[in-house]
Amino acid sequence: MINAKEAFLKASTELKENGIENSTYEVREIFKELLKLNPFDIDFAQKELSQSQEDLLNDAVNRRKMHEPLQYILKKWEFMSLDFNVRSGVLIPRQDTETLVECALEVVKQNNFTQCADLCTGSGCIGISLCHYSKGLFTQGYDISDAAIELATENAFLNSCDRFIAKKHDVLLSAIGKYDIIVSNPPYIKTQVISSLQSEVKDYEPHLALDGGESGYEFYKAIIPLWKNALNKGGYMCFECGEGQAEEIVKLFEVNGFSQIRTFKDYNKIDRVISAKLL
Repeated sequence: MINAKEAFLKASTELKENGIENSTYEVREIFKELLKLNPFDIDFAQKELSQSQEDLLNDAVNRRKMHEPLQYILKKWEFMSLDFNVRSGVLIPRQDTETLVECALEVVKQNNFTQCADLCTGSGCIGISLCHYSKGLFTQGYDISDAAIELATENAFLNSCDRFIAKKHDVLLSAIGKYDIIVSNPPYIKTQVISSLQSEVKDYEPHLALDGGESGYEFYKAIIPLWKNALNKGGYMCFECGEGQAEEIVKLFEVNGFSQIRTFKDYNKIDRVISAKLL
């Protein structure tokens, strides 16, 4: 057996030597979530790892050294202070996307909205969070990916959310239902840029959830004119976008008859979300 503190320091060093910047934090999360040991416990330095714990640690460190995302290794991640299951094949929830949820919650509560569509729902983190923090809201999550629908359904159950339902549907082909608000974090990275992204993204996350076409705007150009027909009178759209894209998306909303268009900055002061009201 190996001492827990020694194992912790060894794992942190290995990750740092392999280009993992926040190695100490990541090893701490591995210990807490996979080994069920808290490095902050007063007796941590006196504990010994069992063989099964040592095996779990070695597997996690080896995978992370290959730049597999920590979230996929842990199989869970926190978003909007809620726990979500995460696995390969579905986009990882990101802190930037919390800006979209916060924007949409403001709109929902100000207007007493009850019906929401979450396009390209992925893990379901957006729609489920909206339902959790707005008790009168019902959300339909749509995605073309079977893996995403399965995971979103699982996450709704995990968070005891019976007002969120995930359904397989190609949101580029047709709009279905009627809603007060439509939210989306669609693919918005330019096709030609994906190969230059960090390994954790380009080699592990699904390109289906990343690729926004040559311009990066293909989904916005399709879903804004299509899904505005699914909005109730006075309804809103709230979309996430990439850095430098907000101005073009504002124009798309304007030419499609939307008003009261606003942009919201994320935690890094980047324009990340656009909200717009249908006239």
